[in-house]
Order: sequence, then structure tokens, then C-alpha cells
Amino acid sequence: MFWKKEKCKACSSDVKENWNYCPTCGQATKERNVVGNGNSVSLSGPFGVKISFRSVGEDNTSGVGLAELKVREQLVEQAKLHGLVESPKVTEEPSAEIKKDSLGIVFKISLPGVQENSIELRRLPNSLELKAIAGNKLYFKVFEVPQNLVVVERKFEPPLLIVRMG
Repeated sequence: MFWKKEKCKACSSDVKENWNYCPTCGQATKERNVVGNGNSVSLSGPFGVKISFRSVGEDNTSGVGLAELKVREQLVEQAKLHGLVESPKVTEEPSAEIKKDSLGIVFKISLPGVQENSIELRRLPNSLELKAIAGNKLYFKVFEVPQNLVVVERKFEPPLLIVRMG
């Protein structure tokens, strides 16, 4: 079957029209709900997460900290809506084994109790972000990776998520 290809607006990589995110840079390929009033912006994105940013105020504080604090609460609310969990009580950084080889980097991340449909893996410019929900636990981890690497393989063999970047 042939898929119509489009270009990512952020990095110009080829993406199929039915893809929601660019596999190279993680940029959303579909329009997201964005609401703003000049002082703040609210963006609804992957996993139904809504992140709010405020502009820098007179006291030189920014809303980025607010966004970071709200991510966990918003993931919990989204999970409740989808019946995935009652309410995660803990946020935990999963254990991970990272190996470099001649083909790139392999991440083996332990996610006990996680179902594959609750895993979100997102490629950011200098990192790879992981979010997953298991019962009353929210797993979250950010791995620093070079910009030139892309996710070439992802497989879930419970409880291990194996990700190869090359």
C-alpha cells in the first residue's frame, strides 16, 4: 500500500500523512489545539496533555516551571479519563541500561506493570523523553542523546522497552 508523504514542518523529513509525529524530531504533524491571550499559551498535545506557558513577567519568572509541575497532574487526569488508572500516587524514574555500539545506542528500560498502549516516547532536539503509566505509578525519564540520532527500532517485551537509535 502506498502512503502519501508529507514534509515535517520542523526538520523537513518525510512523514506519512497518517503519522501524528515526525520520527526524526518528534514534532507533531497534525494541528493541535492552541489557545492564547498574549500573556499565556495553552497547548493540547500528545497523550491529551495540556501544557500552559506564561510569558516572562516583571519579576523575571517564566511559566516554564509551571508547565513542568503541571505535566504529572495532567497525565494523571488523562489516564483517569481513559480508565487506565485510578490515580497514580508516585512518579518514578525507571531503571535503564544504556549501551553504545557501532550502530548507535540501545536503551533497555524496565517498566514493570506497564501496558504498551500507555507508553509515550518522544524525540526532542537533544533528548529522548519517556512517559508511561502502570497502576498507581507514573514513569518519567529524559535521556540526553545527540541530535543526529533517530529512533530506528522500538519494541516492548514486558517489562522491557528496547529502543535503538542510530
